[in-house]
Amino acid sequence: MNHLFFRERLQEASSEILQMLRSFIDINTLFVAINDRQTNYILSVTNKEEALVTEGEMPFFESYCSLVCRDTRTRLLTISNTEIDPQTASMDITKRLGATTFIGVPIVKDDGTPLGTVCAMDRKPYDIEDREVQLLQMASKFLAHVIELENLAYRDTLTGAFTRNYLDVAWRNATETYATFALCMVDIDNFKAINDRFGHVVGDEVLRLISHYVLSKTDDDDIWLRLGGDEFLLIRSNVPSRKVLEDFLTELISGLRREPLLPGGQPLTVSIGASLYPGDGDDVDTLLKAADAAMYDVKFTGKDRFALHSS
Repeated sequence: MNHLFFRERLQEASSEILQMLRSFIDINTLFVAINDRQTNYILSVTNKEEALVTEGEMPFFESYCSLVCRDTRTRLLTISNTEIDPQTASMDITKRLGATTFIGVPIVKDDGTPLGTVCAMDRKPYDIEDREVQLLQMASKFLAHVIELENLAYRDTLTGAFTRNYLDVAWRNATETYATFALCMVDIDNFKAINDRFGHVVGDEVLRLISHYVLSKTDDDDIWLRLGGDEFLLIRSNVPSRKVLEDFLTELISGLRREPLLPGGQPLTVSIGASLYPGDGDDVDTLLKAADAAMYDVKFTGKDRFALHSS
């Protein structure tokens, strides 16, 4: 989630939207949140008097926003008193805040997938007018378009992986967040032969399936990018030692062998080369070259395994 919504740009857009809403909706608190169904990220907030909400994150299902996203067809959730309403009375956030009015509309993709919320809160009862509801819904549609445009710029539509365009953002996030992490170049073995034998439709499906598998085995803060063709890059976010990385890559490769990703259940293998920050380099180009060199060593010495760059 940290990476799905490119929070810096979305935060700027949401802040401007809230300032516009503030001119028309006379309520104490307005805020925009996004979520990945696990964590709710409060991106931007404007509080008129009491600071009911602050920017930050909390578990998604402990937030009022989770109720807004539960059924996006509703398009509006209003709770006049959170201490009394059965949806919110027993929630920890209600116990901390006390009674409030809560109003929320979902930010929704074209396919109905909820992405976040635009919400309003006040300590006193607030009867929202139809015009104000329309403004909140217009704001949510605008932010949904912002997210979709960012996804088009940075997401590979075939596999769901980030594109190479996102590498600079991913690198900055990793260096600012983790003392150590790994860059892992992942290349599908004999992919040209797969396309030649089974056709490009099957080849595309293999790319989708391998991405789905890798993402299912990684942590939320790991970043999976498609560099081009059948070559991917995994930024493994928290790697305290080479042994920890080796254990992870061993399990990843052996797990892929067991997955029926090719017609007839034939095994699919990959070659992986990895480098570690900061031991193998402290800039992205150096680490990419080191991981790439290790991966090509694997390619030319048997494939179906991994190698770590040796400083």
